[in-house]
Amino acid sequence: MQSMTVMFDTNILISAIIFPNSKLAKTVVNISKKSEVYLCIAIVDELRAVVKRKFSKYIEPAEKFLNEFKYKLIPTPKHSICCIPFFKNT
Repeated sequence: MQSMTVMFDTNILISAIIFPNSKLAKTVVNISKKSEVYLCIAIVDELRAVVKRKFSKYIEPAEKFLNEFKYKLIPTPKHSICCIPFFKNT
């Protein structure tokens, strides 16, 4: 089976951090083990900003999640409103 290339939205990651025992969190972790996960710098920056602004008691769990979560960090495209890069089929 060919692995997928995945990029998660900031809201999905925040939900996984706040509710680590939820089906969503377990699915995110499971997908990251079986697929290539990419996060652009803007998503990581937004995650940190939102957690700091709205969920400050989760700053430490968010940083732990980012340190332990398996992903590849990519630059944010300059002229794009989203962070989805063009992937080559392999």
